[in-house]
Amino acid sequence: MRAIRRDNFTPTSNHRVCHQHFQLEDIEWETSLFNEKTGTTLTAKLKRPRLRKGAIPTKLPNTPSYLSTTATTRESPDVRRKRKKEAEIQATIAKRNEDYMNYQRQNSFTNLDELESKLSFLDSYWTCN
Repeated sequence: MRAIRRDNFTPTSNHRVCHQHFQLEDIEWETSLFNEKTGTTLTAKLKRPRLRKGAIPTKLPNTPSYLSTTATTRESPDVRRKRKKEAEIQATIAKRNEDYMNYQRQNSFTNLDELESKLSFLDSYWTCN
């Protein structure tokens, strides 16, 4: 409630803050439970949405911009690690495809003259060794 700066205001247990003042990732619309016996996760919608622990209202219209932000929460280490690993895999695949295309360009031919040129190179290679 301290994030909502109002003069002469003392919040009570009956005061509420509208969900529109929170970032989407701060609001839980469903809950889940892992069932160890079956190895499945059970998910159910909540009758009323609830705030995640530590959520702070950051969307405050008609207030100075330094009091109202649209910043998203930080990425968890596991999500960041997974994202970086995926990017690394994609970069490796792209490099491999580029190497393959270069190999194909160097070792392909489009007419008989190019084929003879490549074969004569091989003949000279084998006769020298």
